[in-house]
Amino acid sequence: MAEINSEQFEKKWYNRWWGIVFLLFLAVGALLAGIFIFSFVDAVETNNTPNTNSASNNLALIETSDDPALGADKPLITIVEFGDFQCPFCKEEYPIIRRIASQYSDVVKLIYRDFPVPATHPDAIGAALAAGCAQEQGKFWEYHNLLYDNQSDLSVENLLVMAQGLNLNFDQFSQCLGDQKYLNEIQNDMLDGIKLGITGTPTFFINGYKIEGVISYSTWVDLVEKYKTLKK
Repeated sequence: MAEINSEQFEKKWYNRWWGIVFLLFLAVGALLAGIFIFSFVDAVETNNTPNTNSASNNLALIETSDDPALGADKPLITIVEFGDFQCPFCKEEYPIIRRIASQYSDVVKLIYRDFPVPATHPDAIGAALAAGCAQEQGKFWEYHNLLYDNQSDLSVENLLVMAQGLNLNFDQFSQCLGDQKYLNEIQNDMLDGIKLGITGTPTFFINGYKIEGVISYSTWVDLVEKYKTLKK
């Protein structure tokens, strides 16, 4: 039997190869978050709208009035999320962005737009259709949360069960879902997303500035607080 090398066994986690990789990953993430905040705040200081491409300048293409929204009526910061209900990264982000929207409801407005990717997420369009049907009964955000919490089962049967759990008018909801009533709306969101250069979800536009992927709670807080300070 081979002897255990006690020195190797007792080596601290941060000296092991996987510990070093983990620390590098954290460092890169912190650097990217810092660059993002600096770019956004610098643009605010110079009174410009930051952007990463020409499409980001077209706020009419980004910010809509017919999509679900919550928060401030006259926001300092408008956050538009393009999401996919079957996307695991969107699921990871959703409690964070909802917390930010609630915590800063006096200065932040959150708009949700659909960008399902059926090639990899076959139930995403059905989930988006169901969310639209919940929206017409005033329960979009509650249903939105249920979809992410039940992401492992977005079958039609479970979409109906979730509607019942919210006490929605079941006949109205099931008719809406069966008719694919909001398919055109979803397709329009997807087309706008393609024009804006979206390739994955979640993708956010923050006052027209595009950033992709999961954003940490601390990064959101830093961004909002610095923006509020600059606007005082």
